Amino acid sequence: MKLFPSVLAAAALFAAAAFAAAPDPVPPLFSISVAGDPDLAASVAEYLQTNAAIPAAPAPAPEAPFTLRFESYPASEADYFVDPDSPDSRIVNLARLADPDEEPAPAVYARRAGQLALCAAASCFGLEPCPFPLCVHLSHRRPSYLDSMSRNLCPPCRDRLISAANAKGLALLPAVPSAPAAP
Repeated sequence: MKLFPSVLAAAALFAAAAFAAAPDPVPPLFSISVAGDPDLAASVAEYLQTNAAIPAAPAPAPEAPFTLRFESYPASEADYFVDPDSPDSRIVNLARLADPDEEPAPAVYARRAGQLALCAAASCFGLEPCPFPLCVHLSHRRPSYLDSMSRNLCPPCRDRLISAANAKGLALLPAVPSAPAAP
């Protein structure tokens, strides 16, 4: 009978030690801004965190050094470009999320938004488009081509992103094993 309280006490001490040893949350590096669509902003923030280990907030975050703002420009424009109001921020072109002759499902639209946001985020750290066909940062002609592309950076681009973040004194989230890409 005396063993049971001891086991509970030991379990409580172990849980307290594990909680105390847990790392502090990593502050967001990016604020995601999508006027009139907070669900898309939340989806993009989640995409960056789960697919690229980039901490992001789906709303303005004063502590975030970068902002990714989604706005519509002609589809002939670039996927993303430097925000004229803030050189450390990017504008992602919403018109580059769907081909002119298609209306993608909401999940496809959100994934494409995450892919372009990851490319824009990488450009904030000085990464150029990648020539490797299995990198999300590969140039593409049509938004539907994103569906067959990687959902993440290739290992060399990922290494460059980590090095650039470290050089700026910024922290990424700990890497998590990725699930196989969906077909």
